[in-house]
Amino acid sequence: MKYLFKSSISVVLWLSIKISFAQWTLVNSIPNKDIIALKNNQDAIYAATLNNIIYKSLDGGSTFTSITVSNNPIEIQSIEFIDNKIFIGTVSNGIFQSNDNGLSFKNTISNTLPITGFASKGNKVYAATLGNGVYIFDSLLNTWIPFNNSLPLNVAGSVNKIASANNYLFIASGGNGVFHKYNFTANKWEEGYYLGSLSPGFQITDLINSSDTLTVVNGNNVFKTINAGISWAKDNTGTRLGVDRIIYSGLTNDYLVTNNLEKGSWIQKRNRLALIGESWAIDEEYVPNLYTYDILEHKGKLFLATETGLYQKNLVLNNKELKKLSHTIQIYPNPSNGKAIDVISEFIIGSYTITNSFGQNIYSEEINKTKFNIEKDLTPGIYYLNLYLIKGNHVVEKITIY
Repeated sequence: MKYLFKSSISVVLWLSIKISFAQWTLVNSIPNKDIIALKNNQDAIYAATLNNIIYKSLDGGSTFTSITVSNNPIEIQSIEFIDNKIFIGTVSNGIFQSNDNGLSFKNTISNTLPITGFASKGNKVYAATLGNGVYIFDSLLNTWIPFNNSLPLNVAGSVNKIASANNYLFIASGGNGVFHKYNFTANKWEEGYYLGSLSPGFQITDLINSSDTLTVVNGNNVFKTINAGISWAKDNTGTRLGVDRIIYSGLTNDYLVTNNLEKGSWIQKRNRLALIGESWAIDEEYVPNLYTYDILEHKGKLFLATETGLYQKNLVLNNKELKKLSHTIQIYPNPSNGKAIDVISEFIIGSYTITNSFGQNIYSEEINKTKFNIEKDLTPGIYYLNLYLIKGNHVVEKITIY
């Protein structure tokens, strides 16, 4: 569980380290206590605490309102959005699910196992646990059932993270340099090794999948695979040593957050198009006196979930990032006759709005897709297509109708 890695060692002031925490501001509408997980869904940001409360913001993080997940004491461990449903994993009270954006929650499984994460594959939802491997949600029975076909019992006790890709499910499993991926053709879990063989004590604590490039991390390591774990490449250049580490993929950058023994956090970012082996230290900052649980990019801001509350700062895109952003959206034909316009995005678009040259709203729609078609009989003129990405950014593209 992520919060078990916190260090209680006294803070040491490093005069040789460039500390740049002044640009971060504390979000005052959230109590100064542990914020352990962050997620965004369309225009909303959700911040989960260690107890039975999550906080929701609809104004880009300026203000938050509280949502009660359970009337009984619980400890939240993970939060995820899948098909506009909220899944909350707890330390010892199972899984809570909301189908109405947090207005109400139902405890869909009440076991005492820590729930470390969620993933979806097709129309199925999976949950990782510490103690009984992986669960799958049975929509007919409205409950969770084990999904451990051929998964070794010694692995079931330590599934730290779960992720899905085009052709497989992947779990960071076990403590000996072992991972498992689910082969849907053979209907079984298959075992592999990060370092080529068993490595006692080697345990992955976080993982992400970004465009079928899987990245796994622990306190001192970063490994990537582009072939579903057949081979792994070490990607540690410029990283800082620590007790645990977070990996997060933003719109144009990957973020690496490393908590060290002095209870401070190194925040490093690198362009998502960077080659394996490029340094993480080119753009980094050190946040002293704080243990960081999670990081999130949303609508031009970066949010930091820490043991003393939620912090935010404005993002400033450099030229390379702006160039990357401008190539994430394809719109064609443009100019168009207004009958049909195709939109393709590298990232999931939660919703879009069409406005005319006077700023008037012509049409809005929620889609949650990377590809969609606009079939509107627009009159000739200049219009603006406002695309709201799931990752939190707002992209505006001009379209011309003749």
